[in-house]
Amino acid sequence: MKAKFYESTKPNKANNMKEEKEICNECGVSVKFGSGHFVNRVPDLNDPETRLEMGKPFPNGEWICSKCDNENTFQLSEESAEPSITISDLCKIWNELYGENFKNEYRGVYKRITKTI
Repeated sequence: MKAKFYESTKPNKANNMKEEKEICNECGVSVKFGSGHFVNRVPDLNDPETRLEMGKPFPNGEWICSKCDNENTFQLSEESAEPSITISDLCKIWNELYGENFKNEYRGVYKRITKTI
């Protein structure tokens, strides 16, 4: 005897709520599995009230699609990418905060920082 499985005619409320949340809160596009936007979606960790205060057009969406994320990413120019703090400033701040000589206590880290600068 074969078992028969029937699809429920009642709409699944939990599934509908999940689908409402699996949209981009910037543009409203679906980011659920199979939409083509699932892999590169970015979670928005703010609650819906905060998203509403931020002026998000779709505050119930818990994700940001890759297209909107790329549009909102701040692009640094080479001029603005210059460090605003020097290694000597870092050593002074470290000494004031922790009472340690950064250069002597963390030689390996100090060497790596000075190599990349």
